[in-house]
Amino acid sequence: MSWNHQPSKAAGEMALSKCCQSSAVVKAAINPQENEAPQHPLQNNSKPGPKGAYEVRRANDGLYIRVDMPGVASLDDVKLNNKSDKHSITFYGKAPMREGWPLDDSQRVYAGSICLDRDPDLIPLEKTFKNGCLRLFLPGADGNLCFLTNQESGRSQNPADEQVHQPGVIIGGLVCVIPHKPDCGCCKGGHSDIQERTCTKEMSFINPSILQGVRGVYETKFLQEKEGDGWGMYFRFDMPDFSTARMCQVKVEKKRCIIFGPMGSKEYPLDQGGRSYFCKLTLCCDCCYFLSEKAVHELKDGVMRMWFTILTKQNNSSSAKRVRNNSRRT
Repeated sequence: MSWNHQPSKAAGEMALSKCCQSSAVVKAAINPQENEAPQHPLQNNSKPGPKGAYEVRRANDGLYIRVDMPGVASLDDVKLNNKSDKHSITFYGKAPMREGWPLDDSQRVYAGSICLDRDPDLIPLEKTFKNGCLRLFLPGADGNLCFLTNQESGRSQNPADEQVHQPGVIIGGLVCVIPHKPDCGCCKGGHSDIQERTCTKEMSFINPSILQGVRGVYETKFLQEKEGDGWGMYFRFDMPDFSTARMCQVKVEKKRCIIFGPMGSKEYPLDQGGRSYFCKLTLCCDCCYFLSEKAVHELKDGVMRMWFTILTKQNNSSSAKRVRNNSRRT
C-alpha cells in the first residue's frame, strides 16, 4: 500500500477500506466506561496524568479522546473525516521514516474511528496535536473509540551471526519514585529512591492505533562494524508529549545509559497531570561497554532516537595494538 505524506480524503478512505477487508485486521471498540489502555512500560505511571497509548472518557459534558501518534509531526499530517451518514469520525496520520538514522524503520501509519451518538457535523470539534499526541474534545457528545488493529507482529529483528558475540542489553523501566522522609539521616528528605523493573517480552506494550509499521514502544537493533571492531546499536523509545523543548536528561556511562524525562506540565486542560519517563539500558555482559563520547541522541515529535558504539575488551586491545604499530611506522 502506498501512502503519501499528505494523503487526500478519498485516498485515505480507500486505504482504510482496504485494511478493513483484510483478514489480518480486526475492529475493537473502546467505550468511556472501560478505559483500560495498557500502560507504557517506560513511563512513571504512579503519578496522575495521561497513561497508555489512548484515553477516552466523559468530561465537561462532552467526550474527551487522546491518541498517541509518536513520530507524526503536526496536525497537518493528521486527517479527520466526518461521516454524517454513519455518525462517525475517522482519523489517520503518517509518521515518516527519520533520515540520518541507520537501521531506523519507524515509519508508521495510525488509524481509527470515533462512533458517535449524533451527526459529527453538528459537533463543534476541538482538536490539538503536539509532540506526537492527538487530543480531541467533542462537546455534548458521547461515543466509542475504535481501532483497526493489524494483528501481525510488528517486531523487527535484525539477523545476527551466531559465531560472533553480539552485545546483550537489559531495558529497565520505572515503577515509582520513593522520596526519603524528612527525618532521613542521609539527606533530610532531599533525595529519592527509584524503584525499577526489567522490561520483558511478556510486558510488551503495543499501540492499537498503529495500522502499519513497527508497533512496539521501544526497539534495539545491532549492526556489526565492517572491520569487526565493535557494534553499532540503534535504540528507539517513544516519549509522547516530549520534545526538544522539554527537559530530558541523557547520561551515558561505560555499562549503562539512563534517559530521564522529569514530570512535565499538563498539555491539555482536561489532562489530570503531566508525563514522566525513565529508561535504563544496561549491557549485561562483562566484555562489552559503551563508547560514551560517540553516543548521539535526538528527541523529536515524541520519539527518542539514539545511536551507540559498543566495543569489547578484545576489540579495545586490537585497536590499541594498531595504534602502537602505526606509531612505530611513523
